[in-house]
Amino acid sequence: MIWPMREQPVLWRCQFIQTVLIHTTTHPTTHPFPVGQSNPPNAHKMPLALTTSHSLPAHVFKNLSLILLSGVFLPISTVIFLLSLLKECIRPSPAAQLLPPEKRKTVMISSLEMTKGQSLARSFYLAGHRVIGIDIARGGVISSGRFSRAVETYYVVDSPVSEEDGGQQRYEDALLDIIEKENVDLWICVSDVASTIEDAVAAEKIRLETKCEVFQPLPETCRTLHYKNLFIQHTDKIGLDIPETVCVTSRAEALQFIKARESSGKNYILKSIALDDDDVPCSDMTIFPCPTTEESEACISELPISTDHPWLFQEHITGHIFSTHAVVTNGQLRAFVACPSSELPMHYQGLEVYRKHSLKLQELTQRYVESFENGCLTGQVSFDVLISEGKDGELTLFPIECNPRTHTAVVLFEGAPEQLCHAYLSLLEPASERQNGASGVRYFVPNHPEAERYYWFGHDLVTLFFLPLMEGSRVVEALGEFFTHLFLWKDATFRTWDPAPFWWLYHVYWPSLFWQCLVSGTRWSRVNVSTTRIFEM
Repeated sequence: MIWPMREQPVLWRCQFIQTVLIHTTTHPTTHPFPVGQSNPPNAHKMPLALTTSHSLPAHVFKNLSLILLSGVFLPISTVIFLLSLLKECIRPSPAAQLLPPEKRKTVMISSLEMTKGQSLARSFYLAGHRVIGIDIARGGVISSGRFSRAVETYYVVDSPVSEEDGGQQRYEDALLDIIEKENVDLWICVSDVASTIEDAVAAEKIRLETKCEVFQPLPETCRTLHYKNLFIQHTDKIGLDIPETVCVTSRAEALQFIKARESSGKNYILKSIALDDDDVPCSDMTIFPCPTTEESEACISELPISTDHPWLFQEHITGHIFSTHAVVTNGQLRAFVACPSSELPMHYQGLEVYRKHSLKLQELTQRYVESFENGCLTGQVSFDVLISEGKDGELTLFPIECNPRTHTAVVLFEGAPEQLCHAYLSLLEPASERQNGASGVRYFVPNHPEAERYYWFGHDLVTLFFLPLMEGSRVVEALGEFFTHLFLWKDATFRTWDPAPFWWLYHVYWPSLFWQCLVSGTRWSRVNVSTTRIFEM
């Protein structure tokens, strides 16, 4: 199996070595990541070859070791793949629901290379609908979603953020051609972090030129939610609590801010306004002011802070971070789930429906939904919210950022595909039914006391198995967690009725990408198994 690193909803840029250590020393399913946690003190003890060094030996070691690891596990994965096929022949899993033609919809789902795209495709397939899958072209490497049983037809399209001129136009034309050819009823846009606004622009054109409905907010809504500074401004405008937030546009301004706050007694973290900055050398949740001025200067000097690339100082507040995912149709919440988060969330476990944290997060989400597009927002929104609990048990919520797109937490709906699909398909209901409430304003929240908990085997294999053994520390704890996940949790990719994506992901997709990086000399600091994203240095 190949190693990843993480999905982000919170894209703190860390060094490769820090990324591994921070994740393996947190336990996001039971102890959400407190904002401002600094790097573990033993970060320097890891093998030199696993650092973010730009050196050729480190580059070769990282890529070849992961390719080799894939080869070592290939026979085991292949046997499991074949046994799964045999099991389905002898004792098939529950079949997809059979719907009458008038109720069966054609749904186009993008980004099948991501776990969240595959999860949605499987849910719609099991609910009886026809699934069309699309992916962005990625250097000739075919994504694992291409081989899912859930996908009837699959397309690869050009990226809207292509460096070549006309990328957006080619992207829109390709989508229009697919929608017309396949007679698509609904496009569920599973945006990449770098193309959320471009997808919103494409959605506008599709709404104007076709009868296809699109699950995507308007471009201006996406901009406001996507950029941290605009999101915080909007949050303050609608009267919600926010941590003190100050924008800086130069290193000198950042150091001046730190110096001015040294005697305030407050602590701050520093993060980029944009969510897609692959070139940030480090963003390790350092708490400012640092113990010494020299340490602050050393950290700030590494950051690309400029007028074109502003950063935010945000007050460090003690508490736990939770992530949410909401399906919203015409201003109505249709489905909602919340889960503990961390800096590197690769383990997912939902909150109980009636847990006070979940109820508060639902109320907050509804507040945001009502504040956009005259209360008629349609799309998927995911919030990262810090919750501080007082001595009297009172909860104070501090929204810190938003992803106006599908969150990987959508996998927590897997046990209820019909309810999830109904939430999305409510967009296709006649306007008269939506207005008079015939379709109901109640929204679906999965009950999680005994629900499945999800992990990624490839990620755990490296971070909880091999790296602890190599480092020689917390071995018992890490191995215990690894085997707990292996036997009691559920891998987010593997299904016995649909085993091909798992096999392809770890033995074709990732080895191919690592080989491309090795040959091209592309240095990377980490990769994200759930979004299949490589963070280049």
